[in-house]
Amino acid sequence: MAFATPLAATLGGGSWLSGAPQAGQQPEIFESPLIIKYDSHCFIIQGRDAFIYGAAFHYPRCPKGLWRDRLEKLRRAGFNTIESYVFWNYHERQEGKCDLSEFEEFVQLVKEMGFWMIARPGPYICAEWQRGGIPDWVAAKRFPLRTNHPENLKWSQHWLNQVLPVIQKYQITMGGPIILVQIENEYDFSPP
Repeated sequence: MAFATPLAATLGGGSWLSGAPQAGQQPEIFESPLIIKYDSHCFIIQGRDAFIYGAAFHYPRCPKGLWRDRLEKLRRAGFNTIESYVFWNYHERQEGKCDLSEFEEFVQLVKEMGFWMIARPGPYICAEWQRGGIPDWVAAKRFPLRTNHPENLKWSQHWLNQVLPVIQKYQITMGGPIILVQIENEYDFSPP
């Protein structure tokens, strides 16, 4: 099961579940409700009711020189939100050598063109992408992927420690276009 939430609610050491509300009081899960919130009917972004018309655009699958053209076509088609995976095995092809600059360029262009964005960093993304975005060097360590195995958790955390600060930097609460984050993808968990 996929889970999407504003990243601002979970970064910075605090949990959005802390500070339980008093009886009859709704919990405030958004750190910046004047910028973005959901009121059970719709999102309210920068003071306006907003319906998310999203289109998937996977920047590594399109030559950089065509990004603007393709995004313009999506805008003309009526979309206001771009969602994209952040491909771990694309950005960290060798262990310890992560370069997220292309992702940052894409996010900046998304903002420049007036879109909101949903970032989907995985670590597993599926997307008919080799090993769902898990790098070859991680798989070579030979532990069960996508499980609660300590090595899987360690290396997933390694990736998230690199990508989440970049995503945080571009959240709408920081002046960027990112309104939501989806972790994992197509997760199918059944308790024993």
